[in-house]
Amino acid sequence: MSIVFNEDKKTFHLYNQEISYIMMVLPNGQMGQLYFGKRVHNREDFSYLYESLPRPMASYLYEGEYSLSLEHVKQEYGVYGTTDYRHPAVEILQPNGSRLCD
Repeated sequence: MSIVFNEDKKTFHLYNQEISYIMMVLPNGQMGQLYFGKRVHNREDFSYLYESLPRPMASYLYEGEYSLSLEHVKQEYGVYGTTDYRHPAVEILQPNGSRLCD
């Protein structure tokens, strides 16, 4: 297995003879999946696979940032309370009773 990291674009390309797995550091610092499937040749830039379209009825975490809605991004490790309404990979109960985590 080979791993190629593009520091400028913050993308990782993991591949072997048959498959490719491409992920990137999202604008909020979390990891997101860009591609998983048949092996593709490595490129300098895979960021074109990241869909960053504003959606009128989506939830957004950051004021004025309408291109990052975690409910539409394939996250590597989704958590509860980050505008991603799918089942989280982990749910933590805080000492104050909150279940929100980032």
